[in-house]
Amino acid sequence: MPDAPRHEPTFRRRRARNWLTLGTAYATFYMGRYNLSVANFSMSREFGWSKADIGWILTAGFAVYGFSTVINGPLTDRFGGRRVLLVGTAGAAVFNLAFGLGSLFGAGRGSLLLGYFIAAFAANNYFQSFGACSIVKVNAGWFRLEERGVFGGIFGAMIQAGRALTMAVGPVILAHLPWRWLFFIPSLLLVAVWLAVWRNVRDTPEQAGLPTLETGDGSGELEGPVSFSYLLAKVFRNPLMLSLTLASFCIGFSRQGMDQWMIRYFEEFQRVRHGAPLFLALGWGAPMLGVVGGLLSGALSDRLFAARRPPVIFLFFVGQILFFLLLGRAEGPWAAVFAILGASLCINGCHGLLAGVATMDFGGKHASGSAAGLVDGAQYLAGALAGHWMGLLLDRQGWGVWGYSLIPSAAVGAVLMALLWNAKPHAEVAAATDPLGT
Repeated sequence: MPDAPRHEPTFRRRRARNWLTLGTAYATFYMGRYNLSVANFSMSREFGWSKADIGWILTAGFAVYGFSTVINGPLTDRFGGRRVLLVGTAGAAVFNLAFGLGSLFGAGRGSLLLGYFIAAFAANNYFQSFGACSIVKVNAGWFRLEERGVFGGIFGAMIQAGRALTMAVGPVILAHLPWRWLFFIPSLLLVAVWLAVWRNVRDTPEQAGLPTLETGDGSGELEGPVSFSYLLAKVFRNPLMLSLTLASFCIGFSRQGMDQWMIRYFEEFQRVRHGAPLFLALGWGAPMLGVVGGLLSGALSDRLFAARRPPVIFLFFVGQILFFLLLGRAEGPWAAVFAILGASLCINGCHGLLAGVATMDFGGKHASGSAAGLVDGAQYLAGALAGHWMGLLLDRQGWGVWGYSLIPSAAVGAVLMALLWNAKPHAEVAAATDPLGT
């Protein structure tokens, strides 16, 4: 079939319907995953748990997420993004509800109840892990290589809406309702999202009754289902993909190390109350600047660096280092807000390009789910370190070390991207039809 006309109104409308639904779905996934960062301090006070105890819940969830994406990525490539997104949405709805209900029938305040929350959050994250793989997989079939940076930024803006609702509205909810509602509300929204995905999302333009779109990422030569040997060669035996994966690990530690603890930092260390203007500024400001970071990094990559992703990711890693230094030296709550907002812009600029765009570029539309699984999984394995071990560090050393502890990972990421400065997916087109060299 001929290449789908990019500027043909029917195609553009149908594509917008597809990715608007996907963006809404993933925004809701964020609400159902970042809600624990808002409930963090409230749960400690109710159950008498330390930061290290709460950190075990985070570590278990992110470790499961990280390992699951590596497995679920190839499954997504084999069975299609829409199908696995429906499975993930249903599971995330069930286990957000289960987490919120936990203390209502839990056994006291001891290790048994903590174990219940660990298991519920881990199960939620298993189903959440289908989200990134499936969405990248679907979008890889709908966007050309030269469009992906800008559209990745737009898509990231929609995702940040879920983060904004959690971070800005979450403290307001806590000012009026028990922390459990931070889990009940996303559970209900995920049910609505499941229905929207089922109705609106299709894996490819062909499934929506449109012509084939040649994406220009080196995967157009392959027809039909791909083998696991192809996926292994394209992603898991590719030194470039492994370097991107390590960079994603660095982003993950910075991102989760900041996001999962910053609400508690202001509650516990800066003594800011729920519903205060600072929380509104932080809750809306961090996601909005995350949107700016995603749009800016995508535009710079597409237009200034000719679709090269590493140079832009390098610049945003350097920005992280500078803002983490400011966070470490912040003496008041508003100075800390400024540093966190700047770091959020830089982190999401890196994350949007690496997890949402580079995985499509270097994985191709046939292996994009596997690439996204590997890259996103590494990010959440790093997030596991930012759970219990970050909590333990803060219990022992205090909040003064928090900002400085996030710098080394950003520095390693900057070095990796400097080494990959000129990498582009076109260099791999020649191997697309025979990745094993047979």
